[in-house]
Amino acid sequence: MSESKPKVKPPGPLHRLAASFLGLLQSHLGIFSIEVEELREHLLKTLVLALVGAGAILLGLLTLTLALVLMVDEAHRIYAVAGLLVFFVILAAVCLVLARRGMSHAAHPFELTMEELRRDRETLLP
Repeated sequence: MSESKPKVKPPGPLHRLAASFLGLLQSHLGIFSIEVEELREHLLKTLVLALVGAGAILLGLLTLTLALVLMVDEAHRIYAVAGLLVFFVILAAVCLVLARRGMSHAAHPFELTMEELRRDRETLLP
């Protein structure tokens, strides 16, 4: 008794095209997920460092302000407080301008995925 094996048809062009498309989609989703994970880790690390740094700076500035105000003669303390206020407002404005400039010049997220999609489009289209 011989067992008959079902004949497997060779994949047609449509089947090969679909398989290629799915493979391409899988590789792009892999790249995309890696980039999302890297972006998330970078953002979390930056946020934690920024919060700790901002807290330390605030405590240092509070201590410095208190020390400066207490060192000035009582008759001139209001001028010392006003001068420190002006200094901190200018410092805050400079920091905000630099932060805005840094955000506008930041690298675009998912650059590798977009580049890969562009290359695939150029390859597939004449």
